[in-house]
Amino acid sequence: SNLVVTQKDVNTKQFKEIAGGVIKRAANEFEKKMNEIKILKTEKDTIETNLTDLKTELVDRRNKVKIVFAEKSGEMEAVLLNLRSFESAKDENMEQMRIINEHLKMLELKKQSLAEKQNKIDSRIKDSLVEKKKIQTFLYTENKKANQHEADVNNQIEALAINMRKIDERIANVKHFNTPEEAAPPKVNPNSMMMQFLENTIQSKEKQLECPVCFNVAKAPIFSCSESHLVCGNCRPKLK
Repeated sequence: SNLVVTQKDVNTKQFKEIAGGVIKRAANEFEKKMNEIKILKTEKDTIETNLTDLKTELVDRRNKVKIVFAEKSGEMEAVLLNLRSFESAKDENMEQMRIINEHLKMLELKKQSLAEKQNKIDSRIKDSLVEKKKIQTFLYTENKKANQHEADVNNQIEALAINMRKIDERIANVKHFNTPEEAAPPKVNPNSMMMQFLENTIQSKEKQLECPVCFNVAKAPIFSCSESHLVCGNCRPKLK
């Protein structure tokens, strides 16, 4: 038979106690849910703050690297200009020495003077080559560090973004009183996960194949300098 509550039952002490208990439990459950939402929102705010700080750090790091590259590029350009000037002077001097050797012995003194000049030019070329090598090594190292740092920060950003999405889902579930089955995340397509893995792997390999001179991904044929650094075919003739 159906349960019928009469006005008489409502006015009884037992019914009032039962109703009061139900209302109290409902109020406690509601307060518990509200506290849980507040905690989740606080955790989300903390993650958003960390994410903002990491993005700011990444931007600052990129700007610093750009400044360093700009400064070193200017130095490299000056060194290359001096090197071309010294090499041009060397070629001209060699031609003069060839002509003088064909003259009479009376020009021997002039030949010796030019030979001394040649030694000075060779010394300057050697110093310029050493300086050029130092700059190339520095640029390669800084570029490698910057790429690694950027990859690490991007991984942290991706992890934080995943945590934020999970928290948003948990907040939505708490608000709508969803059961664990209803709140279960959708199944992930394994093909999309494999495509993402392949894309990340390709990007990582491209970073390793980056030319330290032009900063482009090196294509075949690929060479290496005396320090075993990769150099693309376009930049290889510049490294003498």
